[in-house]
Amino acid sequence: MRNVLLIHGDGGSVWDENYINTISKQFRKRGDTRFFIAKANSAEVTEQLKKIQKHKTDGLTVYIQAHGQVNAEGNFEIEDENGKPMSSEELFTTISSGFNRPVDIFFTSCHGGGALDDRYILPINSQIIALSQSDLPTIKDNLNTFLQHIPHIKGEPTGYSLLKQYLADCSMKIPPEIGISGEVGTIKLDSLMKDILGTSINASRFKGIISEEDLRKCISIIRSSKHQDEIPPAYYSKILSIALIEKFGEDINHRNFSAHMEVWKIMIRILYMLEAN
Repeated sequence: MRNVLLIHGDGGSVWDENYINTISKQFRKRGDTRFFIAKANSAEVTEQLKKIQKHKTDGLTVYIQAHGQVNAEGNFEIEDENGKPMSSEELFTTISSGFNRPVDIFFTSCHGGGALDDRYILPINSQIIALSQSDLPTIKDNLNTFLQHIPHIKGEPTGYSLLKQYLADCSMKIPPEIGISGEVGTIKLDSLMKDILGTSINASRFKGIISEEDLRKCISIIRSSKHQDEIPPAYYSKILSIALIEKFGEDINHRNFSAHMEVWKIMIRILYMLEAN
């Protein structure tokens, strides 16, 4: 049984009360989820975390459904519709105070990648997934499709399983970003995409994840493409999903994330030495 805490704004023209109710109903349809809900303020989040602590041996996914922005000081914040912002620093501090184990945080907010700068506040190995990078919005149409499939996601609704479902459903070129507390860097999915373009991949690894017809088409596109702009929009998110699984397998964890970051740091050092010479 997994704990899921929905944190939301008070609603408005985009994320209204009915939308929040839809998210709640979709998670509650699952048989493997213990569901909690709080508005985007420290008092309500703390109150719900006290309830979750009774089940702290089970994992926790925090689903953020609120407007997001990067303020004039360059700090990310979510806001309720009363104009009261809650910074990612305050949010993560509140979560860490109420839940002292690794937690998955899933940001649907616009500019959510800005929150990854504060990941060090969370317990080590906490995973943050932002559906948009700090300078980009989130596409509501993608979320509408994604929400319909929440009850049917295989396995517990971890941050990673939510991400894989989102990639299967969305079609717009706004790549999510991933960060893990305790790690130096973050992973931008469009950089993973660049890694696989022009290569051959093992199709058998992806059977059952993507339809055979789409898989054949994706493999052909991957092999023949040299740049992301060559990828048809209808296949962009599917190829992102393949790139994610190709790099991390069926789960993102501290170990394989670290390995990826080590390769990244070695590449930076090599480039630095080449420039120095």
